[in-house]
Amino acid sequence: MKQLLAVLAVVLVWGLAPVTVYAGPQGAVQEASFNSVSINTAPAAALEELPGVGPALAARVIQYRQEHGPFKRVEEIKDVKGIGDVLFDKLKDRLTL
Repeated sequence: MKQLLAVLAVVLVWGLAPVTVYAGPQGAVQEASFNSVSINTAPAAALEELPGVGPALAARVIQYRQEHGPFKRVEEIKDVKGIGDVLFDKLKDRLTL
């Protein structure tokens, strides 16, 4: 009985976990991964929560979007100094526009 209650508690908590929804290209609503971060609007603190992103890199992302405007594609973040293919591959599933 205790095992059943424990399983039900886990299922309930997992089922209530927030999911980020955003408007993708052409305004279609899409479901993003659990801890998605918008590279166009996220503050430095949110960017720093991504693996491999510290204060200096988060600042460069913000500076880049201030100088060049919003990212049009997630892949454009590789134009930020310090974000190459390896780091991008680790981040791409957690990034949104």
